[in-house]
Amino acid sequence: MTTEIIHRDATKLTVRTFIDLCCGTGALGLRLATGTEVKPLTPYMGWKKNLAQPILDAVGVKPLATRLIFNDLGPWGAVWQVLGRKERRAGVMSRLRSFCQEEPRPLYEKLKAEPVPLNPVEFAARFLTLQRWAYGAKPVQHKGGRWLLPGYCKASADGVAKRHNYGKVKPQLPSLTKILEGYTALPVIQASREDARTFSPAVEEGSLVYLDPNYRGRTGYTDALSRQDVVMLALRWAKRGCTVVVSEGEPLEELKGWETADLTARRGQVHKNFARDREEWITFWRSSHPFGVNLGALGRL
Repeated sequence: MTTEIIHRDATKLTVRTFIDLCCGTGALGLRLATGTEVKPLTPYMGWKKNLAQPILDAVGVKPLATRLIFNDLGPWGAVWQVLGRKERRAGVMSRLRSFCQEEPRPLYEKLKAEPVPLNPVEFAARFLTLQRWAYGAKPVQHKGGRWLLPGYCKASADGVAKRHNYGKVKPQLPSLTKILEGYTALPVIQASREDARTFSPAVEEGSLVYLDPNYRGRTGYTDALSRQDVVMLALRWAKRGCTVVVSEGEPLEELKGWETADLTARRGQVHKNFARDREEWITFWRSSHPFGVNLGALGRL
């Protein structure tokens, strides 16, 4: 069943706990917890910044979450473990302010050449800097103690004056520090770096679980879940009494009886490195519905 994107004011769900199994920048959780008060730390990764409110509108969820559970097997899991604690977040902001005093390109080359730091605060500060300056907003990874970088984006580092075909781009590192200052408005964040398939925190019925895996035919996430993994996870969390939302480039036909919504038209302006013809769908189950699904269908996946 395809759902129109509407505001379900009469039937909106009140969600206190939000669980993001592949959180990345945590755009949906930030919107659910604070409305428009807090922005994601990188605007283009995963492209959920523009889709956060349409997702909540389609599912019918009130932005009242007081507990955020972020999980990511990649670098973002480590970053959120730091940013979720006030004193460590302050340490990251201090390091970012010191980075702002240096020339961007020499600093980039310095961070690129040095080993990935073991100190969690230093890791978060350096990762966020490199990610903010990453060419094409592509993900920064690391392996064997070395950074794996997509390249340096001069426009993001230095800023660009307004031109006839696009607006002004501010230097990204000072703006990153300013965004972090707003994170004092966030509720408690419980962050983990676990395999989404085995991650199972204790949550109450009615919690909202979000799953934004690699889209079929695309790569990029550390936690590369198969379609069968995604379906099994969705069913498992729904059976626990949670509202479950799965993002994909198509409806998940394997989830029989679930609702779907086409969000393609709600993406807004698309970054040049994202396919403009790529569709955006969610497949979801509202916990207010009595749960019933043919688990035997999993054997045919």
